[in-house]
Amino acid sequence: MPNGITKSPRIGVDNLVKKGFYNRETGEFTVTGRVNPDKVVKLVAITQSNSENDKQNLVTFDKASNFKFKFRAPIKAGEKAVKYIYTTKDGNKVSGLFIWEMDEEEPTLDLEIPSVTNQPVLHISGIANDNEDSYRVFVDGDNVFTQRSSGNNVNYYPESDQSMNPYGPYTINYDINLDDNNGKPTDHIITVEVDDKLGNVTQKKFNVHFDPNYTGQSEFIPGKNIPSPSEEPKVDQPVVPHANETTNNTDNLDNAITLTLTHNAFVYDANGNVVITDGKNTLLEKGNTISAWHKGQITTLAGKKYV
Repeated sequence: MPNGITKSPRIGVDNLVKKGFYNRETGEFTVTGRVNPDKVVKLVAITQSNSENDKQNLVTFDKASNFKFKFRAPIKAGEKAVKYIYTTKDGNKVSGLFIWEMDEEEPTLDLEIPSVTNQPVLHISGIANDNEDSYRVFVDGDNVFTQRSSGNNVNYYPESDQSMNPYGPYTINYDINLDDNNGKPTDHIITVEVDDKLGNVTQKKFNVHFDPNYTGQSEFIPGKNIPSPSEEPKVDQPVVPHANETTNNTDNLDNAITLTLTHNAFVYDANGNVVITDGKNTLLEKGNTISAWHKGQITTLAGKKYV
């Protein structure tokens, strides 16, 4: 995983609102956490302006070393990257990105399947799509399509009804064998599912009867929508050293080494793309101290090596 970037949490918007982390009316996020008072003396979150020295970006702690800061991001879907810098007691500065992603739109699935057929092979044809890229299509549990990621939706704020998916819809063409009982009539349950990278799911179930002697006209049905189970949101806190932390970020810190940059360096995401913050390439300047996770293990992405 690239330096200083927390794993993007997968958050259901309804649960996000219930937990008090997002105000749908104002577009305001609330981030809470705690620092280790024995190590951290200052925390800055670049949310109000682009300057580290702007007092509006300074995050204050209470007596128990808990903190809270807010920022506005009036988006329907996408990622907001917030840069943070914390200063330790020995004067070192560690910076990174806290990436918070959300999506409240379920994928779309448009297809019809005959309820009765005399054809031994059922051909499924339809259209799947989502407002973001990287969605997947399943037929009876088989992953028949996975859309690639563009890797470009950090800090991307779409206008109303504008898609964040540069690749668009997928045309489903899939065959299922219905004649699995030596030419005798059989009943089948066909399930088609589309899920996106944030866990939103659209699933349809079809009951299909196969009879080789059927001579009537087949009735095509749109399928029955299966409600998606609700999931509790997974919320990652900013990476600040705290001895009692129990999230995956602590594991990253335990396996991290501290490095001082000898030259300017861009920040990359998991796909090897430069992370964009407020429309600009995210750059860590020479002399900054960073935490390299997994003890600085080298990762190769798209033929290039990263720490």
